[in-house]
This record gives sequence, C-alpha cells and structure tokens, in this order.
Amino acid sequence: MKVRHHREISYGLHRRVMTLPDEADRDTLTTRYDNGVLEVAMNLPGAPVP
Repeated sequence: MKVRHHREISYGLHRRVMTLPDEADRDTLTTRYDNGVLEVAMNLPGAPVP
C-alpha cells in the first residue's frame, strides 16, 4: 500500500484586493485574521442587523 501526503506551502507576499460598497462606513471597518481565515466586518446603512 502506497501512502501519499500533500502539503501546500506558499512563499512571499500574497495580496487580495476587495472593493467596498460605496455606502460602507469605513470608520467602523474591522478585520481579524485567525487560523488562515480573514474576517472583515463593517456597518452598511440599511442592512439588517443580525
């Protein structure tokens, strides 16, 4: 039986650009990066509150 392992390793700079909606309140923008997941939160006027 043959066992194989695969790993993805990246080196150097990685950049991803996202465009915010015009109505986004940039003063309330927060980000959090944890365990490979980037969370972006901001207030959007008129959006339902969870």
